[in-house]
Amino acid sequence: MLINVTEEDITLGKKGCGDKCPIALAMIKQGCSYPFVEKWRYATYYAGNKKLTGRLSDSAIQFIRDFDAGRLVLPFSFELQKC
Repeated sequence: MLINVTEEDITLGKKGCGDKCPIALAMIKQGCSYPFVEKWRYATYYAGNKKLTGRLSDSAIQFIRDFDAGRLVLPFSFELQKC
């Protein structure tokens, strides 16, 4: 699934908060329910009644590290791979 993190997601996202970070907000826009981004590798979410896990790309992991550290981040896209 292609996840597009926008400037709006970055502005509204909260540091260190797996369910309110920019990536989780972008996942909601892609139709995921209750996303939770694990800092180092995975994101869990619901599709209908089914709980799924996706593997974050290296670029998404670096984005999280930079965002949580307060460094400048820019909008980007990545492929969330189903596990």
